[in-house]
Amino acid sequence: MNPGFRHGGELTLQDIKRLVEVEKSPHHSQRDSREAFDNAVRQGLDPDRQMYMYSRTAQAPTGRYIRRDFFKHADTREYISYRDLSLPIDGAPDL
Repeated sequence: MNPGFRHGGELTLQDIKRLVEVEKSPHHSQRDSREAFDNAVRQGLDPDRQMYMYSRTAQAPTGRYIRRDFFKHADTREYISYRDLSLPIDGAPDL
């Protein structure tokens, strides 16, 4: 199984293109999709029909770092995000 891809199996051309686009952006990253799902479910995400897309780390005006995990609904294509509660908010992110 490939970390970061809920469907597992081999990477498709579409997966590779998406990874290239994510890597071009300094704010986007991929992390283990199971960790992202576990974190979001603890905060109320209904995992049925949701796909993990990427994570984004930003520095808040307070100087603390915040990472959010983004998910897309398989049918509606609507995005939803949840804060990563495991990220130490006072230190620099480990990306």
